[in-house]
Amino acid sequence: MFSRGGSSDDTIPAMKVREAKDFLVAQTAEQASLEAVPLSDLEKRMMYFTENDEMPEDPLKLNDEFEAQFDSDEYEIKVSSLLQHAYARIMKQNPLACSQWKEAIRTLSKGDHYLLVLWEREAQQNPFLPSTWDREPSQNLSSLSFWKLLAIAILALVVLMIAFVAYLHYGDSKPSRRNAAYLPPINFSNSPSLKIVTPNSFAFSYFDPGSVPTTT
Repeated sequence: MFSRGGSSDDTIPAMKVREAKDFLVAQTAEQASLEAVPLSDLEKRMMYFTENDEMPEDPLKLNDEFEAQFDSDEYEIKVSSLLQHAYARIMKQNPLACSQWKEAIRTLSKGDHYLLVLWEREAQQNPFLPSTWDREPSQNLSSLSFWKLLAIAILALVVLMIAFVAYLHYGDSKPSRRNAAYLPPINFSNSPSLKIVTPNSFAFSYFDPGSVPTTT
């Protein structure tokens, strides 16, 4: 029995690897039946694939047989989707089965199993799937990376916006010289409109030419 802080998983006994795979394969097959998606016996056998001693049959022979009939990428997409749909279904309908699912994933997470790759494939492409919310921290690295990248992107955007606003404010505070009227320099030396007037010349300007001012 596991003690996990009073969660519903406390009532779920630890699973062996074969038990975990049997449970997940059975749920996948049931989901395929509900969705009318073909899932052959060979495709279900491939879900047990691993390279360690827990493999129920020769892994190399199974892999050769599988690759001769199926495209690996298409198979992974189909089975990963069925796994995610099956998990979403049992979350709503069967809390006990949901706890069993989590325990099965925890069991497989301790080793190297193809079924875990199938489970992770669609979850990595869509971090908002329900399966990413309830996994162990070690199984949630992809979504954590997503949120970190998102936070960095938002922070970079905010810094750029602040810098842009500061640039606009600094530019507006400078005196503008573009709109100032251009006044060419004035040369007073040769200007015909300006004459130097002395007191004597100003005084003589009141008398007729040739006249002599009288004194009293």
